[in-house]
Amino acid sequence: MTRLRTLLLSLVALCALGGTAQAQMPLRIYVDAAPLFNLSHAKTIQDVSENKVFVGYRLGAGLDINVGKMMYIGTGLSLAMKGNQYSFLSENGKGDIKVYSHYMQIPVNVGVRLNLTPTIGASIEAGPYFAYALGATVSQGKILDDSQKTYNVYKDGILGMDGAKLKRYDIGLGAKAKVTSDRGTVC
Repeated sequence: MTRLRTLLLSLVALCALGGTAQAQMPLRIYVDAAPLFNLSHAKTIQDVSENKVFVGYRLGAGLDINVGKMMYIGTGLSLAMKGNQYSFLSENGKGDIKVYSHYMQIPVNVGVRLNLTPTIGASIEAGPYFAYALGATVSQGKILDDSQKTYNVYKDGILGMDGAKLKRYDIGLGAKAKVTSDRGTVC
């Protein structure tokens, strides 16, 4: 519970920072949507025979605060679907595990913006993100002997994977590229 409280206090502090910065610096407020590409490696009871790229999404709103002519700090709030997809051999044949996780995340990025023309610009940014899982869905096909069970992946873990419990909190590094114009932003 204290981590959730810390996450919410951080969000309030970011909003206050945005309100303070608005009076002193130029701001850019945006709404974005983009695909996410995840490639994960996991250890199961037996070795994973195949890892696949999992495609998710990110929907969010953000705030870029200029800290120089070309540099800015970007933050915001986004909903992201992340996940993993694995195939391996089990006693029932080839089995698949698909994990779909939905996170609310706050990125804190440092970016560089270049003006290509007077109305079009390009930027790239990177930095850490802090996320909280809203929920998860696991599909395990033949691994469960064609019977569907419901269980809590945060407490019980993923069946067939040794100690693979999902964590509600996620901290990592992210990167984003954007093209901006007078009419909008493309991420």
